[in-house]
Formats: sequence, structure tokens, C-alpha cells
Amino acid sequence: MKDISSIISGLVGVIGGSEYEQQAIKKLEAIINRKENAADTILSGTANVYRAGSVAKSWNYSSYRHQYRPLAYVNDMGNNQVAVIDIRRGVKVTDIPVGNDPTGIDISPDRRFVYTANSTDATLSVIRTADNKVIDTIQLNDVPYESSSPAGVKVSPDGRYIYVANRGTDNISVVDSCLRQVVTDVPLPSGCHPLIIDIAPDGNLAYVTLMLSGQVGVIDLNTNLLVKLIDIGNSFPIGIDIAKHKPLALVSRQADSSLSMINTDLAETSPDLIGAANTPFGLILSPAADLVYTACQGEETVSIVDIFMHAEIANIQAGDTPAWLGLTKDGKLLIVSDVLAGTVTIVNTRNYEITGMVDLNSVLQLVAVKD
Repeated sequence: MKDISSIISGLVGVIGGSEYEQQAIKKLEAIINRKENAADTILSGTANVYRAGSVAKSWNYSSYRHQYRPLAYVNDMGNNQVAVIDIRRGVKVTDIPVGNDPTGIDISPDRRFVYTANSTDATLSVIRTADNKVIDTIQLNDVPYESSSPAGVKVSPDGRYIYVANRGTDNISVVDSCLRQVVTDVPLPSGCHPLIIDIAPDGNLAYVTLMLSGQVGVIDLNTNLLVKLIDIGNSFPIGIDIAKHKPLALVSRQADSSLSMINTDLAETSPDLIGAANTPFGLILSPAADLVYTACQGEETVSIVDIFMHAEIANIQAGDTPAWLGLTKDGKLLIVSDVLAGTVTIVNTRNYEITGMVDLNSVLQLVAVKD
């Protein structure tokens, strides 16, 4: 790099030598020196970024860059593991062995932990995202609490509790994330088959799809009690997603290929439905909650519906049996879990073009996104 003093001398010659200009030149010299010193610290992929006396802290620069890429954690049910995918590059980064038949998955608000429900084991795997290692396995079916065939997982907005919907025992396990154990459960109507759960942004109410009873259960999280049942009809409600900044939830109705709208301020559903493509399954709202993306298994597409206009504006061809969806925080990249194809499809939501497809050659389940 060119000598700093010669650069400064040249600048003085160009712009003059007033006191104000000299002060500006000194500031520029300090900035250049800082950047030069910072550049000199990056050696062989390792950056020494902080020095205090004789103490130096360092980290691997390639790991630092990788850490800030958006990642998709996809439950690979066929291989009893979680596949970690670099969303932008469209490649698998690693596999994380978990329990048998991982199904539901969610990530903590601080993005430090991923929680995966293992259906056959009735356990919850705790994955540390810093190194993608399982650091604990929580028993859900542990006296005095019962759990069988856990499915949907949702972490509370403050990260303190994890809620797990149990299809076999018709209840919801409440797990303390600090104690890493079940602390209570929420009983639900017998035979209702709870599937997917979501929580309102204020953390007061949870909504869970009850597939076999054709209802959505409303749970008061301050008391951990069911307070209301919203009738969705004989429609096999599957997926549910709640808007972050609007009192709105959308529910996919598999039996009649439509979507139900719920006002979460009133905990009431509209009598009118939004039409969807054939056999809707998992769904997810855009960050502004003006669009809803729905995996439609009957047509092997993802349907994009304008909520305000109640109209489909596009559809995207997916793999065999698209089921579950994930979305980056900025809403620009959509992740589709194609259950039977064993592929993960990545879609650019600005032009609805497929930017990548990762073949995991397995049976896939739900998705969580870290970004």
C-alpha cells in the first residue's frame, strides 16, 4: 500500500493548507491508518479483531462470514436428522443427528437454539446454532406428563417456553427453556389431533389447528388453558400462521381447498373463505402480511394469494408433495420442503423464480429459518 505520508502530502498540495483543511487531512490520515491496520490483521483466514494489553481474541474469518448467511433447518425424517442449508447458495452445510422421526421445528427469538420434536421418541432435541450441535434431549412423555406423536413446535416470543402439539395424546406440552423440562401441559378435546401451533406477537394467546375435529383451539398462555374453540368446519385444518403486525391469522383447509381468516383480536373467524389451489397444506405470511404462500399438494405448486384482494396472483411449480414452508426475515427467499421428492426448493419472491433446489433424497418435514 502506498505510504500514508505521501498520500497526505499530495492531498495538501491539491486542496491547500488552511487550518480547517489541515484538520480534515489529519482525520483522513487517522481513518486510513485504522483501515490499513485492520486489513493487516486478516492472515490465513483468521482475523485478530480485538487487543487489550497482551490479551488478543481471534475467530475464524470463514466461520464469521458463514454465520451471517441465512440458514434453513429442515427436518429430515427419513434419516433422523436435521439438514442445515445455506439458503443463498442453495447447498447443504451439514446434518445434525436427532431423535427418531423429527417432525416439528422452531427457532428461538434470539436465534441461539433450534428445537426439534421427534415423533416416535416423544422427545425434543435442543440444537445450539453456534456450532449446530445437539446439547440436550428433553423427554416429553415423562411422568406426570404424557406425550405421543409430537408434531408442531412453537417458541414463545420471549424465548422462555416451548409449546409442542401432541397428536397422540391430544394435548400441548409446555417446556421451560431454562430448565429444559416439561413443566405443565394443556389438555385438548379427545380425538382432536392437534397439529400446528402459532403464538400471537404479544405472547398472550396461542392458536393450534385441530385437524380431526375441524377446529382451531385458542389457548391462554397466562393460564395454559384452552379458552375457545373456533369452528373451521369439516375441512381438515392443517397449517396456521399469525401476522406479526396485524390481528390476522390464516388457516389452510385441506378438505375444501380454501383458507380461513381469523381476527386474532376477537379470536373469531370470517364466514367467508379465500380460495386456494388444490389440497393446501402448510402456509406462511409475508412480513407485511399482504400475501400468503401456501403449499398445495394436489397441484405440486406453491400458491401466492393477495389477502386484501382475495385472489391468487401467482403459483410456483414445486417438487413432489410440497408441504411446509419457511421464509427469510426480509421476505425475499421462500423455502419449500417437498416431502416425498426429498428436495428443498428455494424461491426468489421478487420474481417467483426458483434459485436453488437441494436434493436430500429423504422424507422431509417442517422448516425453521435462521437469519
